[in-house]
Amino acid sequence: MTIRNAGRGTIAGALAFVMLLAAPVQTLADEPLVSYQEEAGQDTYEMELFAYVLIKPGDSGEAVKSVQRRLADLGYFTNSVTGNYGSLTKEAVRRFQIKCGLTADGIVGDETYERLFADDAPLCDAQTPTPAPDAPSTDESGSIPEFGGVLKVGSTGAAVKSAQSRLKALGYLSGSVDGAFGSGTAAAVKAFQIKCGITADGNITFETHILLYDDDAPRAGAAVTAAPTAAPTVAPTAAPTIAPTAAPTAAPTVGSSTAYPGLLKYGSKGDAVKAL
Repeated sequence: MTIRNAGRGTIAGALAFVMLLAAPVQTLADEPLVSYQEEAGQDTYEMELFAYVLIKPGDSGEAVKSVQRRLADLGYFTNSVTGNYGSLTKEAVRRFQIKCGLTADGIVGDETYERLFADDAPLCDAQTPTPAPDAPSTDESGSIPEFGGVLKVGSTGAAVKSAQSRLKALGYLSGSVDGAFGSGTAAAVKAFQIKCGITADGNITFETHILLYDDDAPRAGAAVTAAPTAAPTVAPTAAPTIAPTAAPTAAPTVGSSTAYPGLLKYGSKGDAVKAL
């Protein structure tokens, strides 16, 4: 009986050992990806979180902000982080893609996102700006101008002529389109830069170039019409209505200990306005 029990125990032990050997051994690859992402740091986790989400022109939100901040850190994006994927963000993505040897489509797909947030992501070389593969808009001749370098006073050639045509079409340039970058062209560029809210130095930099050929580039006429309309409407109505009523009643009533009635503004009515 004792021998029989020992035999059974030996057989059971052997079977358990064989089953242990046959069981699959868990490797690093079998473990959840999230745990390793968390251990690797927040950037890696965020990268994997958005890795399969296509971020493209027209999108908005935190994912776009994340891309803009990273592009700004690397020197490709010099504008404010708005969370809106517009033409400037698209061109910054294109420059980064060209630098990395990726397809320069201006869309942040899986491969672009991983390269963008990698530790060894390449910095933008300010000395040699990468030309955009295509511009957001066309000039009047129908061709798509590429950024070939900064244009300033003294520059000449087809690029200057194209910029002059575009400035003239937008209403900033009144002079001739002659391909020579003179003081008149510089003044037109400055007016355009002021309208766009960027540094007004009169030079056509990469940023100015992109805004100039953008489909929704601001026209000079918009600013001229807006200013005159605002002034006449507010001034005449405000002065006659408030000034005459204020003079006789204000001094005696306000001088007494009157409690603060609250905010009075255009359109308010009542005893407090009479007192005022």
